[in-house]
Amino acid sequence: MSGSRPGGSPRAAPSDAAAAEVGPIGGFPTTPAFLLRIAPAFRSWVTSARPGPAEIVEAAYYVAGEMGISRHAWETACGLLGRWTAAVAVAVIANRHAAGLVRSPGGYLRGMLEQHRSGGLRLDRSLFGIADTLPGSQSKPG
Repeated sequence: MSGSRPGGSPRAAPSDAAAAEVGPIGGFPTTPAFLLRIAPAFRSWVTSARPGPAEIVEAAYYVAGEMGISRHAWETACGLLGRWTAAVAVAVIANRHAAGLVRSPGGYLRGMLEQHRSGGLRLDRSLFGIADTLPGSQSKPG
């Protein structure tokens, strides 16, 4: 799981070099609770009130399937991004799909993987944008 960078505001945008060092999530403080908040579809697949990262990853696998993302695409994402980052990507896709912004979740994931391969995937930007739209949001994830 990605933690926030030491010091400074978690809202500060990292440089492209800094994001490349920490991966596609950048300095965004992703937590299981935040992913459940942005992707309510995960809730039907978790059994505890405070799920850990492993349970979130498992929920992401099932939600990916519900959205029509193939098992092959999920496994490719896990191999390229790591299981946690793949779960974060699925949460972003689920959020955008529920809002009617993504018609082809599998195609969207494939596009994310292509961006990652070219060094351009910045999930932190998507996460900050989603966090800003949450009810009660004051530009803080949580």
